[in-house]
Amino acid sequence: MPWLLRLLLCACLAAALGPAGASAHGGGLESVPHRVTTRTVDGTQATLAFHSDDAAAIPDALVVGAVARSRLRALSAPTVDAPANQLPETWCGTRRTTDDLAHDVTPAAGHVVKVIYAYASDQPDRFLQVADRLQASVSLLSRFLAAQSGNRRTLRFDLGTDCGAQYADLQVIALPKPKASYVVGGAPQFSVLAADVRAALGSAQPGPRDWAVYADGLRGSNGVAGTGEFWSGADAESPTSTLHDAGGLMAAIWGPATVPATYADPTTMLHEIGHNLGAVQGSAPHSTGTVGSQVAGHCTDEWDVMCYADGGSQNVMTTPCPKTSGTIVEAFDCGGDDYFSPTPTAGSWLAAHWNVYNSA
Repeated sequence: MPWLLRLLLCACLAAALGPAGASAHGGGLESVPHRVTTRTVDGTQATLAFHSDDAAAIPDALVVGAVARSRLRALSAPTVDAPANQLPETWCGTRRTTDDLAHDVTPAAGHVVKVIYAYASDQPDRFLQVADRLQASVSLLSRFLAAQSGNRRTLRFDLGTDCGAQYADLQVIALPKPKASYVVGGAPQFSVLAADVRAALGSAQPGPRDWAVYADGLRGSNGVAGTGEFWSGADAESPTSTLHDAGGLMAAIWGPATVPATYADPTTMLHEIGHNLGAVQGSAPHSTGTVGSQVAGHCTDEWDVMCYADGGSQNVMTTPCPKTSGTIVEAFDCGGDDYFSPTPTAGSWLAAHWNVYNSA
């Protein structure tokens, strides 16, 4: 089955609880928490909450350095959508405020990560400056995850423009509010952004999809780089869970004031998409545990894109995997035992629980 990776980048410094079991982390805690819902599936309940992540906890070197060290082969496995790991790093297409359905290369099932460029009403539209950086991040992450899976699968982004099938179908959303509505007291307001993006997208979507939103110029002063939604609970941990494949989750990348030089925060994008796809569940072997009553959503065995000290109840970090040397396999689920492995060990926790590798 082709693989769609829907991730959230949540680097949490401290934590607090919101109504109805909502969890928010770091300086990104909002005065009005984002919606938290429960869904009953086969008699069990799952909780949807969001996390905010600090930039210092998810350096781009975790992805950029790993790709630079790797020796990637052209993808040849029939389960991988060509040309997933050979995408160009400069964008070509027509600026659009809607999906480019005429050039869409999405499979019939429709499972994709849709990349969106959004800007506040009183801020400049810098899409033409940022588009190349977003395309470069899409290309980088496609190669990174291909290597992580032994060239079996990779992230499935929404691709296809009037320039060709290898370019990300980037959608531009002019937000209805000024920057002061999306950044309050130095803290990005995910609930406000998510509501306005969803309203702009409308309810009619081409298929099950998650949204990676680059919120240009909306990074605050509290260090939070990204925020994303995350299903947790008994059904979310099931190896056959349908929650993570249903789409409809959002990952926000809070863009800095200056246009990025090369990539548009690719590690943050990957981390947040990772949360959307179900990493890291609370009973995983190296889970950071809980913050109050909510799953903290990270792991303790560095160096790993989804691991950092987030203030959870099991917050003691270890470093079994190298940060700047060693094999690329060690950068996305160090040890392959908490949330992602093409071949989990028989009888292991990951073999009996949700494995992001199996995402649609």
